[in-house]
Amino acid sequence: MNFLEYLRDYNVVTIIIRLVLAFILGGLVGFERQRKGHAAGLRTHILVCVGATLTTLTGLFITEELGYGADPMRIGAQVVSGIGFIGAGTIMVTRGNHIRGLTTAAGLWAVAAIGLSLGAGFYEGAVIATLLIAMVITLLKRLDRVLHNRRNSLELYLEIDGTENVNAVLDTLSAKVSDIHDVEITAPRSAKNGNVGVNIDVYSYKNKIISEKELSAFVRSIPNVDIALIG
Repeated sequence: MNFLEYLRDYNVVTIIIRLVLAFILGGLVGFERQRKGHAAGLRTHILVCVGATLTTLTGLFITEELGYGADPMRIGAQVVSGIGFIGAGTIMVTRGNHIRGLTTAAGLWAVAAIGLSLGAGFYEGAVIATLLIAMVITLLKRLDRVLHNRRNSLELYLEIDGTENVNAVLDTLSAKVSDIHDVEITAPRSAKNGNVGVNIDVYSYKNKIISEKELSAFVRSIPNVDIALIG
């Protein structure tokens, strides 16, 4: 307990510990996003978490070291609203009304809150929140499918020739399956100039089941689809 109380003090050692923990915990959340090829991945989450931590530490520095009587959390409070601009940049609604990026945006907001907690020395809350957030974005995806009453689900990766053709491909795919969800635009794995990568979760209800073989053949027949990988 004495060691934890020491960690809550404001000194060079605790400043280093808080910033390093922000690097680790922000990276833990960002790792899953990076693995899935999301635009806001490992580096973005680390930068947001470390930046939020430093913001709180700066507020504490102004009051503790410089002696000003301002609220030390006033600067940090701006992070809560300001992070919305970054989060909004990760959300996109396609022509087929498919929304992507909501989980990433929410993750960035949550990572900012983790950084604010670390900056204030609330280590327990930051660590517990990180574990819960990591569980939400990894383990609860399957539960989300059950709650939406989806029977068959397949993860599909496409490479499409030109960003202007993405909506047309998604609309064609939607006509074949029951639903597509979690549409994420990524860099193409082939690195082919002009291509754009797309990660999609494809769902089929029990009255409209589609096999992997059937889906693979259909997707490859769609114009402007260069690569189609399932799983």
